[in-house]
Amino acid sequence: MESDLVEARQRVENIRSRLPSSISFADLGVRSQAPYLLLCIRAALSWRTEELARCACDALAKDDVASGILLTRAVIESAAFIWRLKELLEDRCKYNTDDLCNTFEKMLLG
Repeated sequence: MESDLVEARQRVENIRSRLPSSISFADLGVRSQAPYLLLCIRAALSWRTEELARCACDALAKDDVASGILLTRAVIESAAFIWRLKELLEDRCKYNTDDLCNTFEKMLLG
């Protein structure tokens, strides 16, 4: 268990080192809102996943098993959300711009 926790903390640190600090719509150089929304969703998911995973590691290290399990489940749900976003990107040609923007807005706002 201890070695698994050490590995998990290393992975969390890997996520932390790649967290975005800002997103600039002007820097994208596109007219569509979709790329900006996509980057906002990705940033929000990255920050949420890192924090949940870090807290899960802390809880499990203190033998707070119930809290650790719930936080781990939340990390898994975030990972599933990221996977859904990846699928949308891969299939983006199947959607028109408005549908894609609406989907991204729903994903961003819940």
